[in-house]
Amino acid sequence: MAVRFYLKHTSKIGERPINLVFRHNGLMFKYATGESIHPKYWDEEKQRVRKNYPGSPELNARLREFENKLLTLYSNAKINGGIPSPDILRVKMNETLKGVPKKKHSFFSVFENYIEQTKAVKKNTTIKKFKTCLYI
Repeated sequence: MAVRFYLKHTSKIGERPINLVFRHNGLMFKYATGESIHPKYWDEEKQRVRKNYPGSPELNARLREFENKLLTLYSNAKINGGIPSPDILRVKMNETLKGVPKKKHSFFSVFENYIEQTKAVKKNTTIKKFKTCLYI
């Protein structure tokens, strides 16, 4: 199993995005880390940030975190019976590293929830008025 980090080749001068590339048994998975660095601070051989970059320990630790999470996800998937596709790895990486996106609540869903929770303490006429307001 090989996890590598590469700077994305762009025509942009300055900082470049750092991409993770994972290869194993014919599977190739690319993942944008969301981190970027100027090429002069990137060590191609070690695939890490050079020590002369301010904040290199933190950025290198973040890259190790990406690597460890990916290897853990891949190993767990293999133990549970299969080789995950790149799409499944991407979803799992996003869930693990970025968290599951929170569900947004609209005014109406919150108001419906309020009606349900207050049924026991409000009069039926009040609940009917609430529902009338809700469904106008």
